[in-house]
Amino acid sequence: MIRCKNQLGNMVEIPKEKFIFRPNAYGLIVKDGNVLVMKNKHSGKYWFPGGGVHAHETLQEGLVREVLEETSIEITIINQLFSTETFFYYEPEDTAYRFSLSFFHCIPTSSFDPHPGSEPDPDLLACEWISINTLEPEQINDLSQSGELGEKICEHLKKLSS
Repeated sequence: MIRCKNQLGNMVEIPKEKFIFRPNAYGLIVKDGNVLVMKNKHSGKYWFPGGGVHAHETLQEGLVREVLEETSIEITIINQLFSTETFFYYEPEDTAYRFSLSFFHCIPTSSFDPHPGSEPDPDLLACEWISINTLEPEQINDLSQSGELGEKICEHLKKLSS
């Protein structure tokens, strides 16, 4: 059994055979001291545009596609900030994932007014720009078992805004 979080942020135990590997790429999209976030409809916490990378895509190609689908914003990727792995259980589909999460520093290159794109994430509400200086780790929908992912993201964002 593997202990992991579900989409509500609750810890659950799932048989290890049930997990499938899924690489993901997320953009910390920064503009004028703000970061683009999306609110999770289950937890009310923030997450970042991006998601699952298709088998034929690089992490960067998947990120560009996901951000455009979710927000209608085109981005330029500056660099990869960090990667981590975690386990996650999505109850509505009874699917367990071993996620590889890669986070990239990005800037918007098109409209700065985010709105749902062609394939908005059904678990996320509207996206918005918020000040990096006001974002706290506990406001982030931390998928990690340790609860340290929110802190790591905030540390990177503070460096990007200085």
